[in-house]
Amino acid sequence: MRARLVFNALVHQYLVPGVQLGSKIRSNVGGSLVDVMSATGPVLDEVAEVWDKIDADLAKSDVPTAAGRLRRHLEFVAADRADELAARVSFRAVGGYDTGELLSAVIGRQGELLKSAAKAAKSWDDAEAIAKVEALRQARQQILSEKE
Repeated sequence: MRARLVFNALVHQYLVPGVQLGSKIRSNVGGSLVDVMSATGPVLDEVAEVWDKIDADLAKSDVPTAAGRLRRHLEFVAADRADELAARVSFRAVGGYDTGELLSAVIGRQGELLKSAAKAAKSWDDAEAIAKVEALRQARQQILSEKE
């Protein structure tokens, strides 16, 4: 996990292209394989400037290029967030995931984590944490209602 974080930090800080290969193998208590996952893909090298580049493309009326940049950025963000939150998506042997599928999994996982956080904050009787989680839940609800 640390190696991936260091790699991503270097790619984004120095804006150099990179490619990642990731594998995950889970087994049960008896040692039988439960899940095997492997994925590969480019690490976006223009995250810091993506919106500026999209704006510049649109200013030149180059909608296809802007659309491509936006699609690649959304694919990157969706995959990155799914990885960070351990969102559950259906396994695909080729490792390619639909952006919508990833975003749905991320939204669902975020909801699960917020419920867990609320439960923990209440069990600790931590008023500050309860308020923070509630503010996050309200902001999430507002964003999701605007999406519909």
